[in-house]
Amino acid sequence: MSYTIPYKSINDLEGKLLKCKNSWSSFDNNLQRLLEERVQLFKEMKEELESVAYDNNLEKWIQHLAKLDDILGQIFSMFKRQTNHVKDVMPIMEELVKSVKQLQEELVEVKTRLRRLELLSKYRDWITRLRSIMVRKMNERNKKFNIINQEFKNWVEVAEMLLVEADTKVLYEENGEHYEQTCTNLLVNVLKDFDLTKSDFDQLLLMYDGSISGFPNKKTTLADLPYAQVELAGTTFPESMADYKKLLEKALNAIGIWKKEFVIKYVQKKFCW
Repeated sequence: MSYTIPYKSINDLEGKLLKCKNSWSSFDNNLQRLLEERVQLFKEMKEELESVAYDNNLEKWIQHLAKLDDILGQIFSMFKRQTNHVKDVMPIMEELVKSVKQLQEELVEVKTRLRRLELLSKYRDWITRLRSIMVRKMNERNKKFNIINQEFKNWVEVAEMLLVEADTKVLYEENGEHYEQTCTNLLVNVLKDFDLTKSDFDQLLLMYDGSISGFPNKKTTLADLPYAQVELAGTTFPESMADYKKLLEKALNAIGIWKKEFVIKYVQKKFCW
């Protein structure tokens, strides 16, 4: 069950409140004017009768007018209090509508963030798999061309070396010297084989950092890859996440490239035996 108040309802409520406020203001002004006119009229009539020659009937009329004047004064006071009450309520209602509208906007923002978190977390394990593939391919390429005197055990080791190289490059450049980022270049060359750029991969890593393990996706084996690609293609991403969808598609395609490569090598190896 959703408790979200549609924007249309909020806007309608705001419009009706403004209309009510304007109508009441007009009614209040007219009512006060009419009551004040009546009070003044009875006052003038009372004074005029008091100035006429005295007799019993006139005295009774004056008494009746005095009572009527008193009653009218009480009615006027009642309307005055009611008017003041409405004037006090109107700002409160306006503030309430404003608060509800703000709450609605915040709720939409929260839902957008939650949707973003859900989508990123759903493909978290696929990004993890892609990282592992990159480590594996970097080791294979390094072994083949003897680029770095190190074999990476996991992505953490790669990430640490990439960070060290980035910091070292800054220090060298401050002294006007060139620094060769060997590990970074190794990763860049491996990524090219999978139609990925360093920028693509960096964005995927940021997406991983922005995800959580609270939205587990059970279908993350290589056998599930075609299903994941079809599902991703049919998933609607918020407009602000359109680039994320493209990056995830590239990531899954990269895993698909590696999978085909692995199968081919396996078949060749088996055939050779």
